[in-house]
Amino acid sequence: MRLLDIGADFPFPATKASARDCGNKSAAGITTLLVKIAFLLAMFDNISKFLVFLETADFHAMKKERQQSKYDLAVHEEQAAYGRRFQFLEFFAGGGMARAGLARNWESVWANDFCEDKALVYQCNWGVKEMRVGDVANVQLDSLPDADMAWGSFPCQDLSLAGDQSGIGSRLDDDKERTRSGTFWPFWRLVSQKHPPLVVLENVVGALTSNDGADLRAITGALCADGYRFGALVMDAQAWVPQSRPRLFIVCVKQTSTIMPNK
Repeated sequence: MRLLDIGADFPFPATKASARDCGNKSAAGITTLLVKIAFLLAMFDNISKFLVFLETADFHAMKKERQQSKYDLAVHEEQAAYGRRFQFLEFFAGGGMARAGLARNWESVWANDFCEDKALVYQCNWGVKEMRVGDVANVQLDSLPDADMAWGSFPCQDLSLAGDQSGIGSRLDDDKERTRSGTFWPFWRLVSQKHPPLVVLENVVGALTSNDGADLRAITGALCADGYRFGALVMDAQAWVPQSRPRLFIVCVKQTSTIMPNK
């Protein structure tokens, strides 16, 4: 067996006494093998402990610092053509997943969510500065800072294929009549008055077909009426994670805005 030779250069304990006691040369070989195996197991245990050490907080901190340096360099290179980070308003912010995805080139300057628990998660993730907790219907226009984009992942419960698809209702609905997905309307009231150059709407694909398409017609009608040109696309998260979550994105640009071509 080649395994008998792997420790030839290591200072293994002598085994001649064991061989004499047994009076059998094979006993010496077996004893030597057992000693070598024990030695290797001890080495493996030490290596395992070392690997565990590498996973300590200090190692993670060093790894995170290196990753942050690479990230900062990428941000600097990508923003060199513009000279600044773009700023956006984060409606229906939840835990800040839109912010997480946009973070490299975009800075959130204002965020809102109705749910205190979600707002707490957001604040744990991103800090307390931008988050405003409360009903979007109560947000005042003058409280919104200027920004390059408004992001709105408005509630999906009344548009989802898993729900009753009661829809977004009408912009004339009062607080009692308004569905959860109908909070699109007070959101859009603010956006249409603030006029950011870019707006992104995100929701479930059920928004395409709910109420036989009436909800989508109402949304796109509002976009057109307030001077936005737009396009829609469906993306499925299964391209990046082991889970299928198709989502509808509607990207809207003010008709007076210039769209720069890709270089």
